[in-house]
Amino acid sequence: MSVMEYVFWYNNNRLHSYCGHATPNEFENHYYSTHD
Repeated sequence: MSVMEYVFWYNNNRLHSYCGHATPNEFENHYYSTHD
């Protein structure tokens, strides 16, 4: 697996307990949709 493939997987597929078991991208999208 290349570094870019890993970064894509990490940000789009891997669930994080810190993020409420969401992906970093899902967490970021939710954050910005609820904050100005």
